[in-house]
Amino acid sequence: MPNVLDEMPLELLGGHEQLTAKVGPPLQLVDYWRWAGSVLMENTLWGVLAEFLVAVALGLWASRRASERVGKSRSRSAS
Repeated sequence: MPNVLDEMPLELLGGHEQLTAKVGPPLQLVDYWRWAGSVLMENTLWGVLAEFLVAVALGLWASRRASERVGKSRSRSAS
């Protein structure tokens, strides 16, 4: 059976995308990013930050995270 997520186009988001919620003020994706990832000194974000810095050094920062691409290829090979 085909994976529906594999058929979705992958694109980098800019943060201006609207989040749809039934409660609260209108939100954009950047509001979530600020809330979830603003404290870079938390241990849970160190790995992602390190991955970003390596991607910048290699000139790959404008593409999606490697772990997202790896996960996608694994889901294809598992089917």
